[in-house]
Amino acid sequence: MRPERGRRPGRKRRFTRVYEDTEGMFRAAIAAGVLSADPDDRLYAGRYRYMFHDEDGTAWFRRYDRKDWVSMCAGRRAAGERS
Repeated sequence: MRPERGRRPGRKRRFTRVYEDTEGMFRAAIAAGVLSADPDDRLYAGRYRYMFHDEDGTAWFRRYDRKDWVSMCAGRRAAGERS
């Protein structure tokens, strides 16, 4: 899945948030079940890197060795995590 899907041609992408705490983003993604802490799992967090948040608040992670994308909607935060 690529983040460009569903966008109209010519529409500019806006990035509204910058997160310096990438470790916190990974903790939230693991707690929400989007990524995994198990090294044998296909969605192991160690294989992904945090890329950006889009204008809807969706967090995007990209796999290091492939062009696979994983997203986490803004509403899928773990308990105690700040948005």
